[in-house]
Amino acid sequence: MSSVVIVGGGISGLSAAYYLSKIPKDIVKKVIILERSSNLGGWVQSVRKEDGAVYEKGPRSIRGRRDGPGKNILEMVEDIGLSDKIISVPRNHVATTNRYLFINNQMYCLPNNMMQIIRQTPPFKKSLLSSIWREPFKFNRLKNDCSIHEFISKRFSTDLADNAIDPFCRGVFGGDSKSLSAKACFPDMFKYQMQHGSILLGSILGRKKPYDSESSLVNRSIEEKWATWNMENGLQTLIEGLQKKLQDEGVHIFSGNACKRVDFTDGKVNVFWDKGQISADHIVFSTFSSDISKVLQKEQEELRNELDKIDAVTVGVSTIEYKGDVFPSQYRGFGHLVPSWESSAKNLGVVYESCVFPEHDNKERPTTRLTVMSGGAWFDKVFGKDHTQGNSRIEEESIKSVRQQLGIKDEPMRIETNVHKDCLPQYKVGHCDIVNKVEELSSNLPVSFIGSSFRGVSVLDCIWDAKLQMENLKSTLTTKEV
Repeated sequence: MSSVVIVGGGISGLSAAYYLSKIPKDIVKKVIILERSSNLGGWVQSVRKEDGAVYEKGPRSIRGRRDGPGKNILEMVEDIGLSDKIISVPRNHVATTNRYLFINNQMYCLPNNMMQIIRQTPPFKKSLLSSIWREPFKFNRLKNDCSIHEFISKRFSTDLADNAIDPFCRGVFGGDSKSLSAKACFPDMFKYQMQHGSILLGSILGRKKPYDSESSLVNRSIEEKWATWNMENGLQTLIEGLQKKLQDEGVHIFSGNACKRVDFTDGKVNVFWDKGQISADHIVFSTFSSDISKVLQKEQEELRNELDKIDAVTVGVSTIEYKGDVFPSQYRGFGHLVPSWESSAKNLGVVYESCVFPEHDNKERPTTRLTVMSGGAWFDKVFGKDHTQGNSRIEEESIKSVRQQLGIKDEPMRIETNVHKDCLPQYKVGHCDIVNKVEELSSNLPVSFIGSSFRGVSVLDCIWDAKLQMENLKSTLTTKEV
């Protein structure tokens, strides 16, 4: 029987504990979570106002994917008894079909029907179809990792890389498409062109085996064609549900207790924390790579050096609420993104919260909610290197962005800003080599690495990776028991 310590109580750490709790007790007898802060969930936090409005501090929604990660999280939600708390957006909703780009001081809707794909539609210089249909005939397979911008430019067109992929990378990764890794950020696309010589052909010929699920919630999501979803009281509901489930399963959760040092001795792990020392058979790190490096010892110097190579960026999130319905009717949709070369703008993008999830609106009066995302790889350039200064500058720039890009001149009813320091790891060119090296250097140690620093930054990716890594751990511990 083995004991496992999980360092970090964010979505990855909680998910790891969830999957470990399902392993028979004769294999895993004890699971302990150590979380440095007083709150669980990492930056998955929801602010619930007295008037019923819900502000998300971090991730704003979950994509309704039909693959393994998309179905897996719904199985988890159903298992912890939260199926009736979900609010969803179908694929035919304007929040799904309408997504915008702010380019050259103008707003453009991304092509969302076949006619717009066939025709040349601004801001693109050529039709998207012309970029797409040529791709299978480009025989220059990219064997080595390269930037996302280079990858898309060579496989499709520079036009697509500049006007679509650049802002997409800012919105999803908070990063620069000219430095982010194509192999790490778009693993399936990179694999398809390697194996089949074409992304399009690979997406047809190299489809993954369907993830079978008997979950009624998964079936409901397919029948109702969910494009994205959240929960009635925000995504923190998922964190609270996981916490209760884990406590019911006997998982020991210690919040407000930091891991200070980790030693590996004779196949065991000794974890030193605020209240003393824990001896365990295995440790699961779910925190950022730089935080992991700090608690390892000089015997793992080479491993620490690899972990320190993974950078992260700071993001400012400002939720702005206005009295009444002030949103311009011509821009109803999910939101808009801003490319890095748009000199007139200082934000990454804006999410039209009231359009996507009106269920989170103020219950006492009509209001309009928007969320402005700022910073990322450009945080220091825009706001300075002192991340501890007040939020007034970020709020000022966020309000300016809304006025300039959406034409909303009203004064906000209220605004809430959160600065998430080093919250988004940057998978730069060569990231996969770093992860492989980390796994190689730790292969003889009783340790697992999960979380957004390694194999995906989204909530879906983090939960799915936790599941896969804990399945691997189960096999290892089962073999050890035998």
